[in-house]
Amino acid sequence: MSTPSSTTQELKKLKISPATGGGEADTFTAMINPASISHEVVIKYNDEVPQGNDGAQPRYVNTEPDTFGFELYIDGTGVIDPKAKPVNEQIDKFKKVTLEYKESKHEPQVVLIEWGTFSLECRLETLSIDYTMFAPDGKPLRAKLTTKFIGYVKPKDQNAASRQSPDLTHIVTVISGDTLPLLCEKMYGNGGLYLQIAQINGLVNFRYLQPGTELLFPPIAK
Repeated sequence: MSTPSSTTQELKKLKISPATGGGEADTFTAMINPASISHEVVIKYNDEVPQGNDGAQPRYVNTEPDTFGFELYIDGTGVIDPKAKPVNEQIDKFKKVTLEYKESKHEPQVVLIEWGTFSLECRLETLSIDYTMFAPDGKPLRAKLTTKFIGYVKPKDQNAASRQSPDLTHIVTVISGDTLPLLCEKMYGNGGLYLQIAQINGLVNFRYLQPGTELLFPPIAK
């Protein structure tokens, strides 16, 4: 008499680690997997209607990086995991992985979120912590982390996407090493247009571009 075979699925925990790689010490592993994940896509349009064109359609400007949000629950009572570290230590581990400032790049590190079919390179945008249970001495025993991550687009991918549609208006975020002539060369194939772009963006000192600045590159005659 044969017995029916049974299959079990291994429980995989959501993990957050540096996108550049790292070991267990550099990885935050969720104690409890999220119940849901929100995914938001934002497309920007220029809704300014030129004079005399009452029925003009909004023009596409750019697509913002996707955003993802979820809640993580942290428990330090020992009920879920008898070996769990105190809540504050678990939160510090999450912050170290997601908020650690990289001096070499002057910005927080890019992280990789992996869980099931999700594999996302992103940066933490917002973090809200709610402490929901305390010990008699006031130490937190449980907490809820409400997170929002913004997708990371590699500069080379961003520039490639920009060059695909030179007849559209684009917004480019300046990164370290960018110059206005270089950006004009990438966007229009003509670095000599930097004076026009400086005027369009109201730049006074266009020889130095502050990383993180957003610049407008509209269609212009080359």
